[in-house]
Amino acid sequence: MLEDQHHATARVTGVRAADFEAVEPGLLADARALLPLLPFEEIDLLVVDRIGKNISGTGMDTNVINRSVHGYSAALAREGRPAPFIRRIFVRGLTPETHGNGVGIGLADVTTARVVRSLDQQAMAMNALTAMAPQSAKVPLWFADDREALVRTLGALAVRQGEEPRVVRIADTLSVTQLEVSAALWPEVEGRAGLEFTGPPRAWTFDADGSLRDEA
Repeated sequence: MLEDQHHATARVTGVRAADFEAVEPGLLADARALLPLLPFEEIDLLVVDRIGKNISGTGMDTNVINRSVHGYSAALAREGRPAPFIRRIFVRGLTPETHGNGVGIGLADVTTARVVRSLDQQAMAMNALTAMAPQSAKVPLWFADDREALVRTLGALAVRQGEEPRVVRIADTLSVTQLEVSAALWPEVEGRAGLEFTGPPRAWTFDADGSLRDEA
């Protein structure tokens, strides 16, 4: 069975056991073509509203963010790494369906106190050790709220003077058909096949507790 970018069945193929070795590489190529991918070469900061086991076994799909559950480089220089090259990832929350299992939080660079308080350490430990991927359960830097996390992270990106950071916000790695991008990425959207603006530019707003409003 091949799944599409919405985890819906895209195709069912019957393969004889004797033919499987010859047929499977083609099915794998087709499956990879259906993956939901971010349409940019480089992203300075990726804001992910939620992660969870119902999104991906790794909380965030490693194919989307190009990071491994066994660790990743935090270097800001691209150094030949494949697209999309994401310098920093900020995770804002967990899905209710994951019941505190925040495996995959170790793939992020930044989170908040709210997320840390919601983690079920026992569930994470069992999952990470069973999967032989303890890096995936490591807790990243965390700040009091979304506002502080964004300010501190954007201030440490080493963006060249006169340039604006390339920021993308997604609901989760399964939901990338709609995303928010900063003005620095507009030139890559304008006139590009498969991408279109769905609304005018606007400023992000925060609740009284410093949480970014859920508008992505």
